[in-house]
Amino acid sequence: MSERHLNYFFPYSGDVGHFETSLTRGFFALLNLSPVVHAHFVNTVREINSALPTFMDLQPQTSRLALEVSNLDSQGDAVLVHLTGNPSANPASITITDEGRRYDAVLTYDCGWTVLVEAKIGAADQKDATANIPQKIHGRAVEISWNDLIEAIWGLIECGLLTGTEERLARQFLEYVETKFESLCPYSTLARCGGSPSRVNARCTQILRGIGQTNGIRLDLGAGESARFALLVYNKEGHTLALCLYPGDTIGQARTFYAPPHVENTLHLRDLGWELDPNLHLAFMQRNYVWTKVDVGIDEYLSFWLERMPQHGQTSAGDEAKLGFKTAFEDLIRHQLASESDRPAFVKEFMSTARREMNICPGVEVTYSWPLGEAEKLDNQGFFAEKVCDRLREALAAWGQTLPKES
Repeated sequence: MSERHLNYFFPYSGDVGHFETSLTRGFFALLNLSPVVHAHFVNTVREINSALPTFMDLQPQTSRLALEVSNLDSQGDAVLVHLTGNPSANPASITITDEGRRYDAVLTYDCGWTVLVEAKIGAADQKDATANIPQKIHGRAVEISWNDLIEAIWGLIECGLLTGTEERLARQFLEYVETKFESLCPYSTLARCGGSPSRVNARCTQILRGIGQTNGIRLDLGAGESARFALLVYNKEGHTLALCLYPGDTIGQARTFYAPPHVENTLHLRDLGWELDPNLHLAFMQRNYVWTKVDVGIDEYLSFWLERMPQHGQTSAGDEAKLGFKTAFEDLIRHQLASESDRPAFVKEFMSTARREMNICPGVEVTYSWPLGEAEKLDNQGFFAEKVCDRLREALAAWGQTLPKES
């Protein structure tokens, strides 16, 4: 049985569209069932608009919640709240209109106050800052981000204010957000990920996005550089987080990387805690097909390619028997840069295909690792992303490269 069958926020079977209304419904279901979350939401609104009474003064035991509401009739006072993915620095003033409006959620209290809610995943727009109710609207629209609400729920859990059923419901809501609204990334520290590989790797990607442009899960370091991409990945077996860079991943990158100062500085990275390994592979049209087993140490490997690179280029198949490919592969075996165990893959990808060119790419894998516990501690303190950035700069500087936005 799927664990989601017992998750309050997922449908039992099938799937439905998951839009702002679904996220709003989930959050207000949690608010409706958790007095602590309800109180925190009210306090969050009051921090921005102090006209709203305190949670206790609102008499929350008499509150009523409704979703997708229009045609409110009750008199009294009201505030308008925007739940958004990107709050505006200058919340919009509210325009009273006769135009029919439907509110995503409405909280009403017997004391006469109403909280009107418009929810979006993206930024709120000006048309949402309108109201057509008989209540007296106080102040400007109160803008609160979904990320802040999620962070607040985590804070309530971590300080012990949510326990028992309330805590379980809150964690189920966070699981729902993770699955259906991935961009909100509810597991925003490594410790909150609980060792789950998918959540830890999502947090790693979030950290890389804070440093620069990403291409999928990879940090894009810029075209035409010695190293194009960096990865931050979780090694479940070793319980470590590894920052990995791959200079010399193409022949063009290798031409930039293999200069005497770059090689010397890269070898020096070992003294700073980095691990260096050969990353030689056979490629065609910017796609890698065969990684070879290299039986020489990294010092000998780098020395070999430092000498070889000025003459190294794309390998042509040559004649119909592809003698050029055969000669190049045998040369790799002779220098212990490939092994007989690599031959089946080489034959499959190059000898048994119509490919007429082969790129022998003498790359290097440069890796720095943190124990997961240490990374979690640093992330809780707000320092881990900074440490990752510092290590990136350290490695890139070895071969004369900088982070793109620092170039």
